[in-house]
Parts: sequence; structure tokens; C-alpha cells
Amino acid sequence: MRKTNKNTPKLKSDCLGICERRSGYCTGCGRTNEEIFDWIILSQDEKDAILAQPRADLKKP
Repeated sequence: MRKTNKNTPKLKSDCLGICERRSGYCTGCGRTNEEIFDWIILSQDEKDAILAQPRADLKKP
């Protein structure tokens, strides 16, 4: 059985798990392809800045 460290923060993302990339943006979360590909190497401050951006490019039903 694998133990998890409760002090380890969860990776925070706006991914909805319904990815479909069109015109350089994911139709699920609205992030750019670059933001998605670079997510794992971005600092927490960079991630927070991306998550704080209003996603005007994202069309929600």
C-alpha cells in the first residue's frame, strides 16, 4: 500500500478533462496549448497567474 504525504499540495489546474484543442486553445479549460504543455515546469506563481486570468476566449454553454 502506498502512503501519501498529506503535506504535499495537490496540483491545481483548471483542467476539466474534456480537452479538445482548436485554434490554439483548449475548448474545455480555455488555456493555450503552450500553457498546457508547460504546466508541469511552471512555478506556482506562474500557474496562479494563469488560473486568475479571465478566459474571454472560452465559450461556455
